[in-house]
Amino acid sequence: MSRSLSVSGVVAAIVCSSIAEAGINVSVHAAIAPNGLVSNSWASYVDNAVHALRYDLSSYGGDPALTPTAYVRAGSVIKSGDMCDTPFNSWLGETNPTGAFAGEFGNRLHFGIRAIGTEGTQFSLSQLNYNMIPTGPAWASELVFAGNYADPVEEYSVHRIGVLFGDDHLLNTADDIVINSGAGTQLVDAIFGRGIGNAWDPKTLEALELKKQLTDYTITTQYEFKTASGDFSGSGSVYVVPGPGGAVLTALAGIFASRKRRR
Repeated sequence: MSRSLSVSGVVAAIVCSSIAEAGINVSVHAAIAPNGLVSNSWASYVDNAVHALRYDLSSYGGDPALTPTAYVRAGSVIKSGDMCDTPFNSWLGETNPTGAFAGEFGNRLHFGIRAIGTEGTQFSLSQLNYNMIPTGPAWASELVFAGNYADPVEEYSVHRIGVLFGDDHLLNTADDIVINSGAGTQLVDAIFGRGIGNAWDPKTLEALELKKQLTDYTITTQYEFKTASGDFSGSGSVYVVPGPGGAVLTALAGIFASRKRRR
């Protein structure tokens, strides 16, 4: 219901106005990536992922059915085989892939970050904390992964870039300055990165088939900037179902303990 009141013959509408507040808007986007530990496609994938996150694109770098370097935001549901890295050739849980995927060694789940300061707020990579939280059956806890970028060795790079807006104070215009090297303590107006990743790590074909049957668990990743003016966070989640192929297993234990982590 709208209301108005008359003042000296002039009708003044009562409206709600939105006032921007200083802070950091943090959004998190999951994606299935090549196995960055060994893949020759990794560097190109990272370039595509960071570009997509900077420009807020849901996909970039080609057709994911044709090239392993394409970036595509994952939906709310993924298959367990989508996050298995292997010592043998595989892609999305299938062994002996062909074409452009023939030389791949599985996949990893990454949670990309898109952080943009508002009302002149600047922040740094060194203020960023992360926490990957699986929920579901007990064995899912093997994917827990938490830490931060406070250590001086954690610098800006092509994997996690900072952006200074320039004189126009706008993102993605000609006067932007990209920070892709140097100390993580450098203050910036925005940060974009392919994010932390994790995966199951089956060593044999039989182990891969078992991992593909895992189901009914959720993986959430939260990023939080702890700054002098406050804490600012965002999170993203995926729900994991079995596949591709295979039956459903929901209560398996120690044999699923192997996993890898990578920031």
